[in-house]
Amino acid sequence: KKRMTIVDDDKAVELLRQLAEHPNIYFRAAVLLALLCGLRLGEVCALRIDDIDWELCRIDITRALKYTSETGQYIDAPKSDASIRMIDLPAGMMVVLHEIRDYQLETAKLLGPRWRGDGRIIASFDGTPLHHDTPSHQWRKFADSHGYKGMRFHDLRHSHATILLSSNVDVVAVAARLGHSTPDTTLRFYAHAVRKRDLASAQAMQDLIQRAGDDPDGD
Repeated sequence: KKRMTIVDDDKAVELLRQLAEHPNIYFRAAVLLALLCGLRLGEVCALRIDDIDWELCRIDITRALKYTSETGQYIDAPKSDASIRMIDLPAGMMVVLHEIRDYQLETAKLLGPRWRGDGRIIASFDGTPLHHDTPSHQWRKFADSHGYKGMRFHDLRHSHATILLSSNVDVVAVAARLGHSTPDTTLRFYAHAVRKRDLASAQAMQDLIQRAGDDPDGD
């Protein structure tokens, strides 16, 4: 398997600040869907406006954009049955999605019959679907120029999982969010994050030892 190059929570904050200055709203949304929601690239590219529950702030993942040299790109089911899932969205992600919906409505009015949108969230300026690897290429250019050289688009998803596990989010919840069939799969991929939690556990026990050694009378 390819080696992960991930960002921790501090580096993720820096990345979010850098993204906020990027002029391409579609690129920003694609990166945020991977980093904040843990989506795979194919799931990002296949996501549609009507997959969003605007009231409950969540998205329904039921399809993915795939590609073969024989057939070209096509829409199909996600990677596995477990990959069909509902994901709750942070409020900041909803802000970006609202911006995209408004942007597409306004652009469709301006372009009239030249608008080619089919409801996809990540698209070209006229609404036509992007090539399946375009967000990855855009990310590579951005990463190389902003201090994330060698980090793949898929590593944004890895970073999402690592941050959650390192923040003591239950592994069952993380597995469901990522679309893994079992928590064992999640643990196998992200043992490094669980190891960080175990070090914190050892420190908590050390705190008990130190408290037990303290003189309650202050002598």
